[in-house]
Amino acid sequence: MGAIYQPAFSVKPLNLRTSRARLRVVVSGKISKKATERNLIRRRVKDAWRLISSEEAVCIYVKKPALSMSFAQIKAELSQNLR
Repeated sequence: MGAIYQPAFSVKPLNLRTSRARLRVVVSGKISKKATERNLIRRRVKDAWRLISSEEAVCIYVKKPALSMSFAQIKAELSQNLR
C-alpha cells in the first residue's frame, strides 16, 4: 500500500524494521490548540482503524476536516482507503 491522501486524513505505511508500532495517529497542534479535542479525534481514529482490522502498519495524519466528523464518518472514510 502506498500513501493515500484524502480531505480528512493522510495514510502512509510504516517500515516495521524501524518502528515497533503498528498504528500511529498524528494530530498536530495546528489542528486544534485544545489537547482534549486532539485526544478525542485520536481515540476515534484508533478505534475506527481497529474495527476495520487492517494488518498493515500505518501512520495516519489527521487534517482539520476530521474535527467535525462523527465516528461513523471517520470509519467510512478510513475504510475507503482499504478498497
